[in-house]
Amino acid sequence: PRRSFYDYFARYGMPGFGIRWCNNLYKLDAKRQLHSWLKSQKCRPVAYIGFCADETKRFKYNVGEWNAENELQDECYPLAEDGILEEDVLTWAKEQPVFSGWYRLFKRQGCMFCPFLTMKALAFMKTRYPDKFKEFIRLWKDTIQRFGNKGFKWCNGDPDRLIERLEQKY
Repeated sequence: PRRSFYDYFARYGMPGFGIRWCNNLYKLDAKRQLHSWLKSQKCRPVAYIGFCADETKRFKYNVGEWNAENELQDECYPLAEDGILEEDVLTWAKEQPVFSGWYRLFKRQGCMFCPFLTMKALAFMKTRYPDKFKEFIRLWKDTIQRFGNKGFKWCNGDPDRLIERLEQKY
């Protein structure tokens, strides 16, 4: 990315339901930069997307229709092409130490500071990654102070109430 998470945070606050800068300005911008650089090197950029065979609604192209001559075709789905299902990947991920047991509790998950985190994911972060949880709360409070509640769903946008609720429930 051209800027760090904290550069965008300074400008927009935490990503929220109304402003999901984390996707367009942060993640997809990095992809656009890579594509641009590859083209400048006279290379054809192709994204190998990890969608599974049972996630066809997410595909831009149909599996098996890969055409190396089609310059506009910019992504392919190797897991789907091999018939791998989402359940297969989840089973594999549950056994990988690198994920710290994350997938034993969650089917899928995005970034640690995602506005779509569940209460269960927040509880996991609080117990397994307390420093990241404290940072999450600090950034959330700063965002509310500077921008108001931008649609944070947890505990009606009240970080202190979230902490209380997590301590009561988990």
